[in-house]
Amino acid sequence: MSQQQQGPQQVDIGKLSLEQLNSLKQEHESTIQDLSGKLEAMRNSEARLRESRKALNILHDEPEGQPMLVPLTQSLYVPGEVLEPDKILVDVGTGYYLEKTADGARDLVDRRLDTVTKLAANVVTVLEQKQSNLQTLVMMMQYKMQQIQNRKDQLDSARADGTAASSSLTLSVLRERKLLRARCSSWNESVLERVGVLGDGRRDDVAVA
Repeated sequence: MSQQQQGPQQVDIGKLSLEQLNSLKQEHESTIQDLSGKLEAMRNSEARLRESRKALNILHDEPEGQPMLVPLTQSLYVPGEVLEPDKILVDVGTGYYLEKTADGARDLVDRRLDTVTKLAANVVTVLEQKQSNLQTLVMMMQYKMQQIQNRKDQLDSARADGTAASSSLTLSVLRERKLLRARCSSWNESVLERVGVLGDGRRDDVAVA
């Protein structure tokens, strides 16, 4: 029984931990860097193909025997002249060349240019999506870090309130103790007055209620 292909699974980033979000963020940053490098290479290739297309158009209009500079490398040129402008050697990669007519060479360059342009457009689309996802991840990380900071502030505030309440309770207990001592002292004096101390050293027998 064949299994149905499933599309990419959607991830609810709101349910991910801060560590998981950071892992996804690093993954997206790496992908964005890789895609940016590929896009730059495609842009350079696109520019070289456009220059080749322009050179073919110019070469087609040049008469035989026309002096020209022949590029051996990107920075090294040697003098030469145009011979059989309708026969073009085309670099097909890995050191191989094909002889084509001017029209055939232009057609090959146009097809390569079209392919590179479409690939570059696809990379731009993916790159923009990854950059948007990265911004979303960063915003979610900032939100979760703010939540953590808020909880910490609430905990610190609760601890401060508990300390203040404890201090208030301590002061209340001290006041109660002071008041009790004052009452005890006053009671002792009243008892002594009721008991009395005789001048001849004898004490009246007084019942203390």
